[in-house]
Amino acid sequence: AFELTDAALCAPAPVSSIPTLSLEPTFRRSHGSLYKALARGQVDAGAMRELLVRHRPRKWPLVFAVDASTWARCDAETSPERGFYYSASKHSAGKPIVAGWSYSWITGLDWAHDSWTAPMDARRIPPRADAVDVTATQVRDLVGRLGDTESPPLFCFDAGYDAIALTDTLSDVAADIVVRIRDDRVFYTDATPPAAGTVGRPRRHGDRFRLADPNTWPTPDVESTTTDLRYGTVKVSAWHGLHPRLGCRGHWAEHDIPPIVAGTLIRVEVEHLPKPTSATKKTLWLWAAGPGFNLDTCWRGYLRRFDIEHTF
Repeated sequence: AFELTDAALCAPAPVSSIPTLSLEPTFRRSHGSLYKALARGQVDAGAMRELLVRHRPRKWPLVFAVDASTWARCDAETSPERGFYYSASKHSAGKPIVAGWSYSWITGLDWAHDSWTAPMDARRIPPRADAVDVTATQVRDLVGRLGDTESPPLFCFDAGYDAIALTDTLSDVAADIVVRIRDDRVFYTDATPPAAGTVGRPRRHGDRFRLADPNTWPTPDVESTTTDLRYGTVKVSAWHGLHPRLGCRGHWAEHDIPPIVAGTLIRVEVEHLPKPTSATKKTLWLWAAGPGFNLDTCWRGYLRRFDIEHTF
């Protein structure tokens, strides 16, 4: 099994068939051993995950990127649990989808300006599974393997994830999350308690906070300004205790009354971008939640999140 892995890694071209791997110099056995390795070989996934955590770079921060990557299996029509997933680079029948297997990855990040990451876990998402539940279970398990840490680990998600559902599902986990959100969303402050003698059901939502309308923004709870070599002057503002208005559908379909899920909104405005284009915005909105909120770590961690693309 080890030689089969070495042969796959050392092959000079994409592997088109299993027997051709027996021709690689690193595979020193007969081609029949290839099939025996696949039929009898096993991988202890739990032991592998423990091994990755034990050898995590200790000088790196407790900041992790989470994202999904699809292994395209367009021609493998009999592959078990093959599904259709979004793809930015491949199209099928004119649609940005690809048939294959989707994997959820978690990788450790560093502050250094390079593309090195430390993969911590990879787990396949079956087509019928709830992506939020699979991802939340993956994060919860990794936090347990990390054990006691000086500060809660931070997990960074891109805009494709449901920030509110993740916040609710991971509310019992000692970890922070930061998720990118669209700039057209609307949130609310806590409702003002009704005056004595007020008749009727009390309000559940307070004032509107519309990301696209600065007139609806109250004074930020936290502000900071710093200088970055790649982005110039970076101004960061944060508002605590905001929540969206939820409906009884999707993740909340089984709720008679959707809950109030509060978090922190972060607005990041940079002076310039490393590679500016006319279509790139200079303002970034993030949703953050967790027991160990740190404004500087949240926005810096999200910008480092893109290193996971090099891992893929």
